[in-house]
Amino acid sequence: RGSVLQSLGKDAKEVVQNAEETYKNGTSSLDESTEDVVGRRAVELKAIVSRALGVIFAKNLQLIREAALAQYKSAISDESSGSTDFAFFTADSAFVTLAKASVDDSLGWSFEGERSELQAAMKEVAAQRKRLVSARLQGAAQQQNQMHFLQMQQSQLQAVQHHAYSGGSDGQLNVGAAYRPQDTNLNVSVGYQQGRTNVQISIVPDEYASYLGPNGFSTVGPANLGMSFFANL
Repeated sequence: RGSVLQSLGKDAKEVVQNAEETYKNGTSSLDESTEDVVGRRAVELKAIVSRALGVIFAKNLQLIREAALAQYKSAISDESSGSTDFAFFTADSAFVTLAKASVDDSLGWSFEGERSELQAAMKEVAAQRKRLVSARLQGAAQQQNQMHFLQMQQSQLQAVQHHAYSGGSDGQLNVGAAYRPQDTNLNVSVGYQQGRTNVQISIVPDEYASYLGPNGFSTVGPANLGMSFFANL
C-alpha cells in the first residue's frame, strides 16, 4: 500500500529543477543554430518528468484520502467522540493539510477531485450509520412493545386465575354459621356470600326422622310437622 509522502510538493519541485538544470548544463555548449531544438527538447523533458511525478502525486493523494476516511470512520464509531459533523470537518481538514503539502504549483496539480470523493464517501458512511442507528432504535422499540404486550397478557392471566381460585367472588368475604338451641327442634343457619346474606330457619322433630324420605316426610304422624324458612338479604 505504501505510506504518505509528507512533502511531495517540495520534493517534486526539486526534481523538476534538477532535471532542467542538468539539461541546460548539458546543452550549453551547443551553437545557436540548435537553440529551437534545445528549447523543444527542454519542454518535452519537463513534460516527461511531470507525468512521472503526476503518477506519484495521484497515488499519494489516494493514500491521504484513505487515511482521512479511516480517521472519520474511527471517530464516528466512538459515541463519546462527539457529532458526525465535527468528525467530518476534522477528517477533511487533515486531508487538505497533507494534500497541500503534496502539490507543486508549477506543475498545475490539484487535489479538489480527491477531496470531493472523500467528502462524498464520508457522507455515505454517515448515512449508513444513521440507517443502522434508526434500525436499532426501531428494533428496540418493537422489543419493548412485545415485552409490554407479554406483561399485559401475564397480568390478564393472573387476574383470570385469581378470579377462578376465589370462586368468582372478586375477593369478597364468604362466611357461614349454624346454630341449634339446646333441647329444641329449631335450626338456624346464616351465610354471607358474594355480598348477600342468607338466613335459613327450620324446625324438624328428631324423633320422627325415620319418617323422612328423599322427597320429605313419607308418613305424617301427630306433631311431626316440619317447617323451613329461607331468606336472602
